[in-house]
Amino acid sequence: TGLVLSNLSSCATLLEAMKAVAHAYNLLHGGAYNRVELREDRLTYIIDDRGFPYAPRMDPSQTRFAMVSVLIFLHALLVLISDDGLHRRLRKVHIKGTRLAGAPGYLEFWAAPIRWKSSTYALDYELEAGSAPVACGGPVPSSQAIYRKIIDLIEHNQSVGVRHRS
Repeated sequence: TGLVLSNLSSCATLLEAMKAVAHAYNLLHGGAYNRVELREDRLTYIIDDRGFPYAPRMDPSQTRFAMVSVLIFLHALLVLISDDGLHRRLRKVHIKGTRLAGAPGYLEFWAAPIRWKSSTYALDYELEAGSAPVACGGPVPSSQAIYRKIIDLIEHNQSVGVRHRS
């Protein structure tokens, strides 16, 4: 995480920061699993874990939990370096697999609809979010600051009663 965060100091916009994060994670994991796409109507951070060397015999529910946790961490990181308004600019969360009966509580984090049966894990933001400035020049954010932001976002969602259906 320190390496990933240290690459953000030269980024001026959220789009640049997203690309820097994707590049750093790809270096760390030894493959092109992360990418950022600008589409006609959205900015998307994609994690394509097909071919990722997960632990042998890892249960699919454990994989999903791990990947949704990565998306939560990534979203909180992006909110932290831009501004809290980015949380409201999240349009859709893409998750592989089918919706589980009695969806696990960790899925309640999202203040945006979830698209199930996706081929990748992804976060869709409003296209305009890519040009948002990011905080730079100060100290590199820490993992602890990102975890604090996750808690802040959970508390925000609970206070406004956010619950979206897929």
